[in-house]
Amino acid sequence: MRTARVTITMTPATLKRIDAAARAFSLSRSEFISRTMDDQLAQGDAIISAMSDDRIRTAFHDAFTRPGVLKALTSEIGQELTDSQRQKFLQFIKPSGTGKRPR
Repeated sequence: MRTARVTITMTPATLKRIDAAARAFSLSRSEFISRTMDDQLAQGDAIISAMSDDRIRTAFHDAFTRPGVLKALTSEIGQELTDSQRQKFLQFIKPSGTGKRPR
């Protein structure tokens, strides 16, 4: 596989954690970062794909707009949402109204 050289900036503490994890998996720093990013991007792609399906967005919207559900969830994780965060979240899960799954 062809690779490209990049320069990134991070805290010394983060670099230390990366190096320790890379050693634990017997990987070079570059290989560890590359594999970790590939995994994270794949997860992000899966979320984007799922949330582009209006049926899934409708299910999320229906569940989280029931009285008390969102408040119970945020209470359980120990972090309340600001009004702005709550509105952004509800907008994110709002169905598009097409009822179709994108191709």
